[in-house]
Amino acid sequence: MSLRSRLLLSLVAILAMVALAGTVSGLIVASRDRDNTRLRDLTSARRHVDELTTTYTDQQNSIVAYLVAPQRFLLQPYEDGIPASERQVRTLRAELAPYPPLRKDLDVVAADASVLRRSAADPAIRLLQAGQSRRAVLTILDTKVRDRFDHLRSTLRSLARGVDREARAADARRNHANNWLYVTLIVTAVAVVIGLVVAAILIGRWTTRPISQIATAVRSVRQGALDTRVPAVGPPDLAALGDDVDQMRARIIRELSETNRAREAIEQNATVVLTLRRLLEAEPAALPDGWRVAATLRPTEGMVAGDSYDVATLPDGRLSLVVIDIAGHGAVSAVAALRCQELLRAGLADGRGPGEVLGWLHEQMRDPGVELFFSAFVATIDPTTGRCTYANAGHPSPLLAHAGDVVELDRTGPIVGPLVTDWKSAEVTIAAGDTLAVYTDGLTDPRNTRNGDDALGYLSTMLRATERFDAETLVARSIEELEAHAQGRPRDDVTLVVLSRNEPTGGASR
Repeated sequence: MSLRSRLLLSLVAILAMVALAGTVSGLIVASRDRDNTRLRDLTSARRHVDELTTTYTDQQNSIVAYLVAPQRFLLQPYEDGIPASERQVRTLRAELAPYPPLRKDLDVVAADASVLRRSAADPAIRLLQAGQSRRAVLTILDTKVRDRFDHLRSTLRSLARGVDREARAADARRNHANNWLYVTLIVTAVAVVIGLVVAAILIGRWTTRPISQIATAVRSVRQGALDTRVPAVGPPDLAALGDDVDQMRARIIRELSETNRAREAIEQNATVVLTLRRLLEAEPAALPDGWRVAATLRPTEGMVAGDSYDVATLPDGRLSLVVIDIAGHGAVSAVAALRCQELLRAGLADGRGPGEVLGWLHEQMRDPGVELFFSAFVATIDPTTGRCTYANAGHPSPLLAHAGDVVELDRTGPIVGPLVTDWKSAEVTIAAGDTLAVYTDGLTDPRNTRNGDDALGYLSTMLRATERFDAETLVARSIEELEAHAQGRPRDDVTLVVLSRNEPTGGASR
């Protein structure tokens, strides 16, 4: 049974007990009120019986006095007593209606009074008024009137005793009802107190104790003791709550364990990720005198990107420049970019030209189960003559600043993908004072800027005044322009490599 049902049942039991006690008390009070009403009526009837007795006594005295001394005024109490006694008898009949025996005694009293008047009092008065001798009248008085009055008083005494008896019985019943009412109230109060005590004990057992146990376990878990089991105790709903909290604790333990394993994995792989980033952003080797290079790579996610660049010196003294943009982001694309970068460097070192090395790379990277797409710009440069042989595999056109003008190096083939194709090589000369800027499409991606602005136009403007800016300045200001127009986090990786040729001054430079 649920906690709510138990509490409702306890409340209903207490209310039912109170209602029963109230009903019994109400019945007792109603009975007491009835007895009070009867006692009041009987008290009034007893007073009327006394008044009726007084009236009959006055009539007797009036008759006796008149028969002894026939004076008209002496008969007046007798005559006035007749309607008075009739009124009193009617009143007593109404008051004694619930008591048939007393009503019967009253009828006997009324009948005796009527017989007394008809057979004794009235005949004696008429004889005396008709002139009969006083002796004859007194004889009637002694033989009839006094006997009738004595019988009438006896009947009245019997009626009075009956009324007194009924009054005592009503008073006893009233007192008995009062006693029962007191007992009922005391028993009800004791029962309510006991019920409340029992309810308090049960509520403590049903709620306080289980909640305390659950709360103690939860506090222990909150303080770090995750192995503390939250008990499922108490009524079903509280037990379900404890079970839910314990399942949440178990889930926290599982998720914490998974988090720790993930953290450990991150810690284990952090060195690999940092190493991979360094390889993708390899520091250019020392360049011949008059050549400078500056580069940057901004991943869109995490620490590594699908972009890669490499500037190196080949065994025959030529410079190699490689920029790759793998379709995708993150560590998987970064590994693919690094592999392509290393294969391209190895292929160029073996003497393959830029277009040829792209075909060779395509053969090396072919995997029936993997579809890899990437764009690439590959170039070899003779540092002495400035002759630049390049291949552009679907890559954004690099910009070559020459004599105040900017030339785009168009594509020489499609992007590298699953389909077999060829890439041609093209040539251009990088003269003293020229600057070559190679970038990935993150620099021009409209998702990385507001209002369609991009850093390419700014870079082109600076390239036209290349004598005023070195390679590092061109890279730094182009990235600043991109960030100035950015709308939040970049949506694509950004790579920019700037290679410039100055007049030789002796020694090597970056």
